[in-house]
Amino acid sequence: MGKSKAEIQKAYRERKKQKEGEAYLKKERERVKGYYVPIEEKPQRKANERRKKVREWVRQHRLKKKNLTKTVANNLEQTKTVANNLEQCSEISSSSDVTSTVNIVTEQLIVKLPSLATKKRTRTRVNRANAKHRRTIADLTDKNELLNRKIRTVSKRYQRLINREKKTQTIIRNPTTSSSSRNSPSTSTSIALTPRKRTIQEIREEGLTPHKVPKKIQEKLLFANVITEEIGAAWKSNGLKGKHVLKKIVNGEIIKKYKMKKMLGIKSGIRRHHFKATVCSNKLLSFPLLRKRVESREILRGDVVTFLERDDNSRMMPGKNDKKKTETGHIQKRVLNDSMLFLHLKFKTESPKKISLATFCRLRPKHICLTKHLSRNKCLCQKHQNMALALKNMKTSGANVTINPDEFVRQLKDKPLPEILSEIRNENVRYEQWKKVEMADGKKRTKIVEREETRDSFISIVHTQVRDFQEHVSRVRLQYQALNNLKENLPCENVIVQMDFAENFSCTSADEVQSAYWNSSAVTLHPVVVYFKNEQKELEHKNYVFVSDDLGHNIGSVYTIIQKLLSEIKNHVNNLKVVHYWTDSPSSQYRNKTAFYIVSDHKNIFGVNAIWNYFETGHGKGPCDGIGEHQNVPQTSPSDKEK
Repeated sequence: MGKSKAEIQKAYRERKKQKEGEAYLKKERERVKGYYVPIEEKPQRKANERRKKVREWVRQHRLKKKNLTKTVANNLEQTKTVANNLEQCSEISSSSDVTSTVNIVTEQLIVKLPSLATKKRTRTRVNRANAKHRRTIADLTDKNELLNRKIRTVSKRYQRLINREKKTQTIIRNPTTSSSSRNSPSTSTSIALTPRKRTIQEIREEGLTPHKVPKKIQEKLLFANVITEEIGAAWKSNGLKGKHVLKKIVNGEIIKKYKMKKMLGIKSGIRRHHFKATVCSNKLLSFPLLRKRVESREILRGDVVTFLERDDNSRMMPGKNDKKKTETGHIQKRVLNDSMLFLHLKFKTESPKKISLATFCRLRPKHICLTKHLSRNKCLCQKHQNMALALKNMKTSGANVTINPDEFVRQLKDKPLPEILSEIRNENVRYEQWKKVEMADGKKRTKIVEREETRDSFISIVHTQVRDFQEHVSRVRLQYQALNNLKENLPCENVIVQMDFAENFSCTSADEVQSAYWNSSAVTLHPVVVYFKNEQKELEHKNYVFVSDDLGHNIGSVYTIIQKLLSEIKNHVNNLKVVHYWTDSPSSQYRNKTAFYIVSDHKNIFGVNAIWNYFETGHGKGPCDGIGEHQNVPQTSPSDKEK
């Protein structure tokens, strides 16, 4: 029968002991010390398990020792018996030979015990344990003494505080003390007292007994302390407006006449400089003026926000996560089309109200972000981005220009283009532009193309690009002005329809399997904003979102949407005559021969005339983008709840 693993390991250890001896035992002791954990550091359960094993080891050790003692005793008895027998055999050998034989036998039967210094080793272990406990007791004694010392220190501080309260018991500084004593830490400390306790303390400070003072006098003193306490609490708890009202109430002619302004400030905690700018006479007449000032400020804020939210001044970001959290909810972000400096000048030309640039910038809401070209925004105008890249290359080559294309156009009024281009020092200029590139599969994709041009060639390219860009900016400005004028002067029988395709919405299911991720379906979202005049001839708008499982963004989908939209518009607008369409200009969606045919035969098809206006390329951002993303965001929550 083969050996077990335990027997094999035991035999291996025996061979190592015989071969290496004490070196192997020392190595084993060091190895055990490496992972040994004292029993005091073990958890209670594991400590109990180790104690149980130790008791079993001790029991086996004692049993082994007992058996060994018996074996030695038996061997000694056998030795003595053999010696006696040898003595009787005188015929075989002499006594000297017998003695040597006994010694040989005795030497062979002597057993060397493994633990000859057991008592000494046990005493050492006990001494070490006692020393450890004595050190622990000494440490705990020192800590106890330190804590007692801290307790005595805190008790003395508390007693001194009680004594100081009994001696002073005041909430204010003594008005008769000097200015130097007021600034000292000992006199600046104040202890809060109730008005009744303060009244009793003031009576005692004058050398009187409270129960001997007439009750009416005590009530008057208590009333004065209550009023000052109430004024001080109201001053601390109110804001600027509340403090302004409180100053106008308490700072009157009577306070000035009897010179109680200083006393009022000391008692209530209101500093004297707060009363300097307050007009005492007719103080309540200024409240309507203050209210009127606040109302005018709010009206100005509304005008600035309305101006900045116009489509010609800012564009709505189309991303699903492009939103800002406000007090009323989430609002889609907008990005300014120009700098705040130019928008401030534009606002002053359109509005007769006077407003500084600092106030104009301060009134900008959080959801309207500052413009930053060459950013990671999507769906931007290609001409603007190409111009921004060209300006970046010009600036790298030594020209002193801004990287904002609109600001650069205004800069040309003060500094001609040849003078700016003459500042370019590099003979070779790196040139980057967005262009369509034919890929390996035969399709064309828009990418940033980088190439190197000579200085003269680069200047010629920039001349042509700047001329085209100026015309582009002029058309954009005129288009938005035309849209705003149309909204302001819209006839009652006309409507404005502004529409655009939004990002497709991906339909998902709750708790869907892994393979369903690659088979997700989507729907088309087409938001529409309709502007019209109501019965009071005020401009109103209605928002529509058309949903379709047809993912083709083409003129066929647009024609179907117009059919359903016009039937809905006729229910809200009586005697509809003209529809003004405003869209961007992609050839696959709105700007093609089919769309021109629909406009030319709009009267026969739908019964009303139509005018179709196209925004400049890349500048069709408007309220439709915000509506599309608003529809995309809330649909995510309910869909996850469906099973």
